[in-house]
Amino acid sequence: MNPPASNTPIIKGEEKSAAHGVAADQSQPPPRLSRFIPLVPPVVIFLAVAGLLIAARYYEHVPTFLKPRPCAFLEKTGYPCASCGGTRAFQALANGKILTALRFNPLAVLGAFASAGWLVGVLVKLRTGLREAADARPEGSDPDRLQKANALNSRAAWRWVGLVAALLLLNWLYLILFPYR
Repeated sequence: MNPPASNTPIIKGEEKSAAHGVAADQSQPPPRLSRFIPLVPPVVIFLAVAGLLIAARYYEHVPTFLKPRPCAFLEKTGYPCASCGGTRAFQALANGKILTALRFNPLAVLGAFASAGWLVGVLVKLRTGLREAADARPEGSDPDRLQKANALNSRAAWRWVGLVAALLLLNWLYLILFPYR
C-alpha cells in the first residue's frame, strides 16, 4: 500500500525518512540539547579557574621542578608583566585573603569572580527562559533586520575586546606603579 500523497515535494534520498515521519534535516542539534549550548564556555572557564584555585591552594606541596619559573619579562626589564603576581593572587584567594590577592594582581581576582558571575548569569538566563540576542531570530526573512542584528552583535563584541584591553592596560599600570613583592 502506498503512503498518502502530500502537497510537499519529496527530494531524492528523503523518501525513506519522509515515509517514516522522521525529519530529513539532521544538521540542527535536538531542541533540548541546543538549549544548553550557551553553558559550555562559562562552565569550561569556571572549571579552569576552579582548577587553578585548587592548584594554588596546594602550591607549597608542588615539587620545585613543576613550579613556574620567575617572570622573564621582569628579570630582563625590571618591570612586571601584566600577569605578574597572578600565582600569588590565586594563592591568597585560595586561602581566603581577598584583599591580599587584590594587592598582588587585581585583574586575576576580577577574572576569577567574573568567571563565576558569567556562569551564574547564563544559568539564570536559561532558568528564566530568556535567550541571548545572538540566538534570537527576527520574524520573517527581512535581510535588513538580520544585517542590523549581526552589526549589533559585532559592535558588542568589539566593546568587550576594548574593555578587556583597557583592563589589561590598567592592571599593568597598577603593577608598575605599586609593586607588591
